[in-house]
Amino acid sequence: MGHSVTIGMPIRNGGHQIKVALESLLNQTFADFQIIISDNCSTDDTVEICRKFAENDSRIRIVTQRDNLGIFGNFRFTLFQANSPYFMWACHDDRWAPEFIEKNLRMLEGNPRAIGSISKVRLLLPDGSVAPAKGTAPLLGEPWERVRVFLKRPSEASRFYSLFRTDDLRASFPEDIDVFGYDYVVLALAALRGEFLEVDEVLMEREAHDYLYYQKHFVARRPTPMKRWFAMRDLTAKISEKLRPPYGVGVRRALFMLQVRHAAQYAIYRFPPLLDASRAIGRSARPRS
Repeated sequence: MGHSVTIGMPIRNGGHQIKVALESLLNQTFADFQIIISDNCSTDDTVEICRKFAENDSRIRIVTQRDNLGIFGNFRFTLFQANSPYFMWACHDDRWAPEFIEKNLRMLEGNPRAIGSISKVRLLLPDGSVAPAKGTAPLLGEPWERVRVFLKRPSEASRFYSLFRTDDLRASFPEDIDVFGYDYVVLALAALRGEFLEVDEVLMEREAHDYLYYQKHFVARRPTPMKRWFAMRDLTAKISEKLRPPYGVGVRRALFMLQVRHAAQYAIYRFPPLLDASRAIGRSARPRS
């Protein structure tokens, strides 16, 4: 008999943090789950650490990939290995409160219109401070309105780590969307299929990086200036291709603004004084008390 929930953990070289992640997952109050760890050709002690956990808990299954699947391929692999009605991804550097699965599962079982549920999330910033994630708010209402609201402010896309209905998530994760920001494509397709719910308490912590970190790694993957300034072009084209949004629902405008905002963020990365200027403009625009 299969489990109710599958936890997919795609990983590469996470040995320095995976112990805490696995311990928090194995400490869940809802225990009917399986963890599928897909090691993507790690060169550290990740596999050895995972095997020690698997020796003591039969719910852990380890798959060692012979070839590097890439981030996209490894996330998709774990999803399509699942044999359960519910699924969630887990990263090696995240942590979950014991009630995370239990409370999100309760939300999904109580709302058949929902495709996913996540709690509020706390982001652990590089300087040691914490901040609330902005990407967990509920997406409710009509399908195109859900998609528009998501694309207008996708934030850090924490919804990607929701507890999902497995079949609906698979239908939202086609194999031909391996573009920069593919998680946005998955979430947009998922929002068209169902609502996203939010448990109104912090039950998850994610390690976050500032935008300079992301821009540095983004630039390393984009070989030409054109691909850097217009990085969202492939993403927005893929979303348009998969969703085929009708005119008048605001989705096309949201996709255009997504490209504009990313270009502005890249400009700030290239020219840091722009950040001080934008902050100064923001302060001057605030009403005086």
